[in-house]
Amino acid sequence: MSLNTLPNELLLQVESYIEMQTDLAALIQVSRRVYKLLVPCLYRRDATAALLYEVQNDLYSIACKALQAGADRNVRSRDKRRPVISLTAENGSLEMARLLLGASSPSPSPSPSPPPPPVDLNMIDKNRYTALLLAAAIEHAALIKLLWRTGPTQ
Repeated sequence: MSLNTLPNELLLQVESYIEMQTDLAALIQVSRRVYKLLVPCLYRRDATAALLYEVQNDLYSIACKALQAGADRNVRSRDKRRPVISLTAENGSLEMARLLLGASSPSPSPSPSPPPPPVDLNMIDKNRYTALLLAAAIEHAALIKLLWRTGPTQ
C-alpha cells in the first residue's frame, strides 16, 4: 500500500505523531493530496514564525495561509528588533502591508470569528523607526498613504 493511498484519517493520525516541523514539511511534499490535507497542520504549529518568513521573502499567498492559521500580526523578527510591519515597509510591499493591516482579507472565513487584533503602527525597529518612516525613506507613496490612512491606533 502506497502512502498516497492511505485514507485522510490515517494521514492525520500519522501527522499527529510527527514532532519536527521539518519532517512534516517533507511529508507534505509526497503528493498534492497529502499537501492539501496536511499543510494547514504545518501552519497551525507555528503560524507566526511562518508569517515572519513570508513577509521577509514577500510570499503573499503563503502569508495569507499563516494569517488564516492565527499568526500574530505584531510579531517581531527573531532578534526582536524589527516588527513585521516594518519589514513590510522596508521591502516596499504594498500588498503585504494591506494584508497585515486587514485592508485585504486572506480569504472569506467559513465561520464568523472575531477580527484579529490591529497592527501596532507605533512599534519601532532597532533604529527607532516606525513603518511609516521606513516607507517614507524609500519614497513609496502608496505605502505611505496606506499607513497614514490606517493610523497608529487603527
